Amino acid sequence: MYKGQHYKFITTPLSKILEDGVNASRGIGGGIETYPLCDYIMQSIFLKMTGAQEQKMKCICWEMATNDYEYRYKYLKKNYGECSDYNSKNSVYSDIIQQITKLNPDFSIYSIMENIEITNEEQEEIRNNYINKEINKGIKNENKRRKEKGKNILTEDEKNKMRLGMQSSLQKKMKDINISELYRGKRNEKLINQIVDKIFFNAGWYQKEYKDFQDNYKKVFCPSFFITSNNGLFAPNLQNHYDEIVYKHRNRCAHNLTSYQQDLPTLSTLANPDYIYHNYFFRFAILILIDEIFICLYKKYVEALENNINW
Repeated sequence: MYKGQHYKFITTPLSKILEDGVNASRGIGGGIETYPLCDYIMQSIFLKMTGAQEQKMKCICWEMATNDYEYRYKYLKKNYGECSDYNSKNSVYSDIIQQITKLNPDFSIYSIMENIEITNEEQEEIRNNYINKEINKGIKNENKRRKEKGKNILTEDEKNKMRLGMQSSLQKKMKDINISELYRGKRNEKLINQIVDKIFFNAGWYQKEYKDFQDNYKKVFCPSFFITSNNGLFAPNLQNHYDEIVYKHRNRCAHNLTSYQQDLPTLSTLANPDYIYHNYFFRFAILILIDEIFICLYKKYVEALENNINW
């Protein structure tokens, strides 16, 4: 089995750093006297996670450059910097997909989620939701057509007859529909739920911030916001969250800007409903999400190398 020098490092989940932080802080307690430690420890964990992720990006690029000299030539001409901003991470994302596709032309980006199992009940729910959505769309289009022709819209009896007819037709067509595309949203949702389980910080600190995270993470991690295509890691919504929540705070901490730049939020900023997202739990979740995606991609890359007879 092919295992490069960086395999273990790349495939070790970033959440391990978070677990180490939790274990190290267990004996501290959660009283008010420990609060001065809170931001210091959270910031240290955050910086370790961002730093490790940046090194993972570089290791992935170097592994690809070691195995493909054509890519090495192009890579050495590029400038990814510290691989800290979204554009750099997205470039590495595009590069590794291109390398996998070069080795395995049948590769689909959505196949990296196949290891997340969808139960029979969830499959049935997805199919029913798809059929109901198509039926409602059909009824809406029929009413629109009738209005344009000056006719009365469908009665409830006519809607029910139309539902029965469409339901029977759609169930027959389900075999020709790409079910894996329908499952993608559910797999993304389950991945986020796994990530949320990983970031519980076992201390008495940041209780309000953690509750804000629990109450609002689904708004940030909508299933359609990530793994959008071969060229896009995040949709604009989540990309903006990365830039505002993670990247800017990473720069403030990594370059020690807070020591000489107050950069305090204004009252209007604090009053903004979106300010609840500026806490460490959202930052941890975004970093772990990126990490999980790249671990899956790197394993697919290694698998493609092993299966390629020309390698």
